[in-house]
Amino acid sequence: MQNLIKDFKKLLGDEINRYDEHSIYNSQLFALWLYSQSFSVNRIVESGTYMGSSSRRLRKIFPDVEIFSYEYDKAHFIRAEHSKGVKYVLGELKNNLPFALSRENTVVVIDGPKRKLATRLARQCIKRGALFVAIHDMYEYIDYLKKKFEIVIHTGNPSEEEKSLDKAVGEIPYYKGYYGTTMAIVKGNKK
Repeated sequence: MQNLIKDFKKLLGDEINRYDEHSIYNSQLFALWLYSQSFSVNRIVESGTYMGSSSRRLRKIFPDVEIFSYEYDKAHFIRAEHSKGVKYVLGELKNNLPFALSRENTVVVIDGPKRKLATRLARQCIKRGALFVAIHDMYEYIDYLKKKFEIVIHTGNPSEEEKSLDKAVGEIPYYKGYYGTTMAIVKGNKK
């Protein structure tokens, strides 16, 4: 695990020491990156650009992957940092699924919408061919996700090594017994 964390830190570069409020934690991105190593990912589609910090870090850890970031809120879209190598789209991902998922081996990262709306969007993405979907801010819905998806990987209990990736954030509170707001990686819809 130490070598994988070392490789991840190298990809992330100076971003390891930077944290923007409402961004996905590095330990959560590490889980996404690590799970992705089993696949030939060609495209990452992010739902919820907000300030652009997660798409900026996705670009760093997936340097050879096509990345699209969808933001439905025009004010957020204008205000967001637009990183080189990321294609930003003003609009909702749910309204653009045929294009967003038109390329094989696409991974979806949902950081907006939240909770049950995120679950619904994830199910639609998997039905349309996404390899898997990573959903941010899902600490209170893990049991619900297990009812909806065949595979659920949850970042609510990272190792101390993984937590060390989040030093720039400061102290991360536990929510309902989980580390931070968590990320769930889901694959395969259940009936």
